[in-house]
Amino acid sequence: MPPSPSPALVPIESHGYRAEINPAGAELMSLSHDGRPLLWPGDVNSWAERAPVLFPTIGLVTNGEIRVDGRAYPMPPHGFAKRSAFTVVQSEPDRCSLTLEATAATRAQYPFDFDLKLDYSLGADGLRIAATITNPGSEVLPASFGFHPGFRWPLESGVPKDSYTVSFPEDRSLTTKRPVQGFFTDESAVVELPNGHLALTDDLFVGGGLFIVAPQSSHVRFGAPAGRLALKIGYENCPDVMLWMKPGAEFLCIEPWHGRPDPLGFSGDFRGKPGLASIAPGQSVVVAMTVTVDA
Repeated sequence: MPPSPSPALVPIESHGYRAEINPAGAELMSLSHDGRPLLWPGDVNSWAERAPVLFPTIGLVTNGEIRVDGRAYPMPPHGFAKRSAFTVVQSEPDRCSLTLEATAATRAQYPFDFDLKLDYSLGADGLRIAATITNPGSEVLPASFGFHPGFRWPLESGVPKDSYTVSFPEDRSLTTKRPVQGFFTDESAVVELPNGHLALTDDLFVGGGLFIVAPQSSHVRFGAPAGRLALKIGYENCPDVMLWMKPGAEFLCIEPWHGRPDPLGFSGDFRGKPGLASIAPGQSVVVAMTVTVDA
């Protein structure tokens, strides 16, 4: 569920794009272009969230906890950032920045010092969201970060859902995984992409999300041949992409990730979990995604 209480949303606007960001969770709450809504508005009957921030874990962890130096720390699905109150440190007409720092409450779940900064900006190329994870501590900081935006599917009325595709321009096949009870296994499957297009249907997601392992493409295109509106979604320093929706609902999440859920049965130290960023003291890691109307 979205965090509460919810303070006033932070609006930004430029070049026909308009967005609103919630300091509760640093969540993107709306995104539109020339008055056309692009982001899923949330629905308690299917998925109430819109674009949660995933940090310092992604997905599920074994027994709902991480282990560090032999001690267990409780960790909710997708981490605690989306449930945390961020501080707005910059608010301009076309951009804003929000931060979250380690506190006694976060150390009870995640025994590391960190600074997390989310920069939202709008321009001629649309929306850019950059997440900077900085390690102010004296030991290596292990962390995951993921974007989880839900887009309207279909993007415009009158266009059938099953005419939509997600296009990977540099890929002709994809290595994919399906979570097993929310966890990963060694099993994978290859999905062929005729002309680089992955056809979208509700049936594709009956078994849960479709995890794309290390695609060659640095962006995807979400749209339909008969549609007048499509989105180009880019990602930087996010090796993998998750596609997810709930069959019957009218949204599609396109999620660039730096990190993964726990492997099935993983019981090791959190630092040894596959897919984490390991950030040296005094260093930072930046991950980013962009959303551009590609009509």
